Amino acid sequence: AWDLLPTSNPFVSVAMFDGGLDLTIPDLVGNTNNPFNAVNSTTSIPYVNAEDKHGTTCSGTIAAVTNNGIGVSSVGNNKVKVMPVNIMSAVYAGGSFGTSDVIQINGVNAAMANPTCVAIAMSYGGSSYSSALDAAFQSARTTARGGKGMVVVASSGNGASGTANQYPANYSGVWGIGAT
Repeated sequence: AWDLLPTSNPFVSVAMFDGGLDLTIPDLVGNTNNPFNAVNSTTSIPYVNAEDKHGTTCSGTIAAVTNNGIGVSSVGNNKVKVMPVNIMSAVYAGGSFGTSDVIQINGVNAAMANPTCVAIAMSYGGSSYSSALDAAFQSARTTARGGKGMVVVASSGNGASGTANQYPANYSGVWGIGAT
């Protein structure tokens, strides 16, 4: 798969909607692009609290430095950077968190404004539908990158809920991804 990554651009980026990110992790140093805190519209993405570690793991899967002799190799093979987007206004014991459709739309808009961003990735699930958020994802899929659009993917949920009808994976413009 690494051989299929584009070589014409120095890099592309994937917006990872999650929580805070430890920018000092050696495998991520130099492989982040345009961090955005959608909760307060800043570039500061610190951990909300000690329960907030999921974003670092997901970001490493996308963009950890490959072949540096430490940590892990990412799917990006040094050609993909992560755009960390904090959407968590609160993080609770066990990993659940608080956000809103307004916060997530703020993140979608930031991803669409990043000229290197080709995709949005989300590893969370819930039961609430928002027509405004649905429209934002549709816009990302069809009008981002000068009309080329971007891929939008989400997990079908992390909580073994027994249902695949979780949002954001259940929005019409989002590719739901899961495993059994």
